[in-house]
Amino acid sequence: MITTETAKDIMKRKTIVATENEQVGMVLKRMIRAKVHEMPVVDDEKRVIADITLIDLLRFLVKV
Repeated sequence: MITTETAKDIMKRKTIVATENEQVGMVLKRMIRAKVHEMPVVDDEKRVIADITLIDLLRFLVKV
């Protein structure tokens, strides 16, 4: 279905991000608290360099 809504209409105002040097446990806690299952990863200049999901983190933790 095509609508007239834009990304601005549905996006969150304050984006939760991870940094590339952040510990996995801290990223996981922030995702759980924010009730999100995906977040962008940014570099020191706040540029998006990747996207990380809960599944990515769980796979890393259990070494699947």
